[in-house]
Amino acid sequence: MGRHRRQAFVLLTSLGVLLGSGGFLYARGSGLLSGPRILSSGHVQPSGELTAYLRWLKQLEAERHKMQLNQMFSLAPLATTAGYADLLSENAPPIVGPPELAVARRFEERVSPVIHGARATQESFDRVPAPPECEALFTSYHGALAHTRTGIGKIFEKTITTIHALARSKEKSKDAAPALGFLEKEHAEKNLSHAVDASFADASAQLKTLQNRYQLPADLDEAHFQIFPG
Repeated sequence: MGRHRRQAFVLLTSLGVLLGSGGFLYARGSGLLSGPRILSSGHVQPSGELTAYLRWLKQLEAERHKMQLNQMFSLAPLATTAGYADLLSENAPPIVGPPELAVARRFEERVSPVIHGARATQESFDRVPAPPECEALFTSYHGALAHTRTGIGKIFEKTITTIHALARSKEKSKDAAPALGFLEKEHAEKNLSHAVDASFADASAQLKTLQNRYQLPADLDEAHFQIFPG
């Protein structure tokens, strides 16, 4: 290698080392290569994206919980014989056709908003992407909303299908037995309810993990933001 070529090689090599070192120093200074910033409290400094997402989820969860309480008060009468009788009361619209079909129609009118609310809540939740720190929380909360929709849907479908079948049946007790067995079993064992509660409990645990790890604003700490059971 000639003298000038050796000098050019040394110059290029030195320039590459210099640029590499400069790039490393820039990345380190800008935080690109640094790990999470640990505060004196031992918590990690949260990103703005994480804080914004949790504030949005807090609002969604409050709306979901409020809707759930309203639905409980709305549907509670249907758990009694008097509640079902109310579907055929004098104040209800005139009955056209078999009484069972009138019951089915009015039952559907009361329960459909619950199903619509559960679907709208999940669609709203799924539209907002979660930051990487919230991946586990997103998965758990999504599962809880999905279990809620599935559980309500199964009970609703079973009830409506049975009522329609009874309207055409001459052996009502016999034809009602399978659906009544399903509903009585669910009432006793609460398998669908347990699946919902377990998913929301997991989401609550994931939220607490974030609250314990990050130095979140006061409005997002455990005292001010919780995920309620399903």
